[in-house]
This record gives sequence, structure tokens and C-alpha cells, in this order.
Amino acid sequence: MSSGATRIRLLEKAKIKPATDNQIAPNLYLLTGLERQNRTDFKAFPEGEEDGLKAEIASYLFKKSIETSGYGDKSSEQFKDGITCGESHLELYLDNDENLLNGKPRWKKLDGCQVFPDPASREYDFSDARYLYKVTRDIDKEDVIALYPEKEEDIREVSDGKLGVEYDGAERHIQKRDYPTSGSSSGSGNDYEGECVDLVERYYKKACPRSFIGDRKTGSITEAESKEKADKFISDYKASIVDSQFKYQAALQEAQMLASIGQPVQEPMAPPAEDTDRYIHIKKNVQEIWLFAFIPGMNEPLANERAWFYPKWKSYPIIPFYARFSTAPLTGDDRHLLVQGLVHGVKNAQDRHNKATTLMIRHLNSSVNSGWLSEQGTWVNEDEVRNFGTVPGVSLEYKAGKQPPQRISPAPLSSAHADQQRRLGEDEDVSRYQRRPPGRPAGRER
Repeated sequence: MSSGATRIRLLEKAKIKPATDNQIAPNLYLLTGLERQNRTDFKAFPEGEEDGLKAEIASYLFKKSIETSGYGDKSSEQFKDGITCGESHLELYLDNDENLLNGKPRWKKLDGCQVFPDPASREYDFSDARYLYKVTRDIDKEDVIALYPEKEEDIREVSDGKLGVEYDGAERHIQKRDYPTSGSSSGSGNDYEGECVDLVERYYKKACPRSFIGDRKTGSITEAESKEKADKFISDYKASIVDSQFKYQAALQEAQMLASIGQPVQEPMAPPAEDTDRYIHIKKNVQEIWLFAFIPGMNEPLANERAWFYPKWKSYPIIPFYARFSTAPLTGDDRHLLVQGLVHGVKNAQDRHNKATTLMIRHLNSSVNSGWLSEQGTWVNEDEVRNFGTVPGVSLEYKAGKQPPQRISPAPLSSAHADQQRRLGEDEDVSRYQRRPPGRPAGRER
């Protein structure tokens, strides 16, 4: 249990309700609102005047793709979680529910605790990552069968498909979206009792041999379907040159024979000069994107094949967003400093504000009933004094012949707590001024 949760339980045990004045949420609402109002409008610009029509068509296709895939709303969700938790991701997939042949592109938001790139990667877009893990926790078996119907029998036979490893440990810090409610735990509270498993998908780069046909004349390179077809294309091209020369020589000899006997003939046209070494077979290992998917407890993987989006999309299908991204060489317990959200830098100030407010209210309440100064056995009913001694209009009786009890004067409030509260208010005013748009007059924030 965290230290914050322990303090809350101790305060609740002492019947003290902790004060929670969230100063971070208004800043998040402001940033997310600005992001929605200033969404990027994609537009293609022509390189020359002759490309104006093509640029207009490309711009229309951009906007149509964004509208069809729902990228605008998903990117806003990604931005909100990214600035709060430090990182968030979008995954591209095809929705084949309406059309099995031509699926619609869609986007799915992934939390930071679901994506685990190669630790040696340094590029923002994972372009230099050798592999990329995506972990989906507590997914129903029926949903996995919908993704891999050919493995239905193997999926249903899995008895314990859980990883048994928590990724929210010291290796990486993921800030939660909100404060935990009273009596809540790290779980959702609504545990699904169906058959759920953990799906692990590993996208990785695999070096695969590929054959290309290079054209020395035009400088173009075309990928061949196989090594054999590349060799056949080059050999057929060389054979066509030889065949054209043979046919030309035969026609030329025939024309010369007819001319020798005095018959009118037309000399055949010579074939164009061709270079037999024009085409060259280039062999190269190409880094393809492959997918390895499995469920813990299965003997065979769900898939180990070339990813569905390759070669149309030659990078990973996951687009990251980091509120603060660094490639400093930090290891161990300091790795969580590489990725930070807005909450990470201000949570200590928020905690200090809540503590000061709680202590201020507690000291104020404790000074209301400062107590009574009386001789032993003075009161007729001591329970009434203890329970109702500060209630307005209460009538308390003391025994005849006893000295009248005297109320103890309340102790003055701690000046240190009052000063701390005042400083916190000044810091809040400064932060509010800093986030005010330029040119806006000072006044009440709306």
C-alpha cells in the first residue's frame, strides 16, 4: 500500500476527513480544451503549378481518411492521457465488420502500461526499435477467437492464460488518471468472472531475403516476386535481344538473295541497339515487420507471420505521444524520469496543498471545544458536558456548593500553518496568471 493511502486510512480511523482540493484538474481541462479547438487540419501543398490539382485531391483524401477513421477524437483522447500519465499510444487496425474485403481503418487508444518498446530504442516513433510488445490484459477468450478463428480449439483449452507479472513496478512509473476513492483498491472493483486471458503481441523486424531488378538505363529498381522470376525476366530479356538479331540477319540475307536475282526488295529495318547488361539482379535482406502473438499457457503461438499491414505500412502500427520525452542514459529506479506527464511535476505541490488544508481545518476544529476547568465531581452529568459542551444554547448543571466551572480559552491558531496556506494561495495566483492567454485582463478565471 502506498504512503498516501496509509495516511488516508489513519485520518479516517481518527474520524478526520482529509481535504482534497484538486488544483491539477483545471490545468488539464484547459489544455485539453485548447487542443480540441486547435486541431491540425491536414493539407497537401504542390511542388509546382502543375501539381495543384493533385494536391487538392490529396488534401481531400487526408480529410476523408481522418473523418472515416475517427482520428480526431482518438487523438484528443491520446493527448489527454498523454499529458496526464506521461505517455499514450494509438494503434491502427482494420474494421472488417461492414466489408470483409475492404476494411475501414480505425484507431484504438492504448495506455502507457500496454506498450513496451525495445529499451535500446532512442527514436520518438520507434523507428530504430528491434521489437515492440503490446500486452492486452483480461481480454475475453471470445474476443481472441474473433482475432484468430483458426486457433479456436487451442484457445479454449487454455486453463490459466495470465502472465503473472505486474508492469506497474519500479521499472516504469505510470501516473494514474485520478485519485482513488475511499475504500477503493488498485482494481476496478467490477471483476469479470468470465474466461479472460492476457494476449501478448510482439511486433519485430525480421531480415528476409528479397530480389530486385535494377534498370541501368532508367535508374529504377523494381522488386521481384521471387529470385527465380527475377532471373527468368533477365534471361528472357537477353534472349529477346538475341532473337531479334537472329531474325534481322535472316531477313537481311533473304533480301540480299532476292536482290541478286534482280527482284525489287526493301531492306529490313535493323532492331534498336539494346544492352544485354541493362538489367541486373540485386539481392538484399529487407527488414520486414512480423507479428508473434501468444497466450501464456499455449504450446503453440497464435501467429508468427508477416504483419497484416506490411508492406503497405513499413513501420510499427503504434503511434506514441509523450508529454516529456528524454533519451538520457538512465537505468534502474531512475528510468521513470525519462517519461513524465503534467501530473508528475506538480503532484508534490498538490499533496502539500491538501496536507496544509487538512491540518488547518483540523486545528481550527480542535480549538472550538477547548474544554472546561472544574473541580473533581463538579458536574451533575459529565457525559452531557463531554458531548454537548459546545452546542449553542445548551444548559449544563453543576452541583450546589461547588465552584462554577470556567471555560478554557481557545488556543490561537498556528501562525506557521496560516503562513503556509497564504503562500500556497500566492503560488496558485501565479500559476493562474501564467496560464492566462496573452492579452486577457486579470480577473476571475472562467
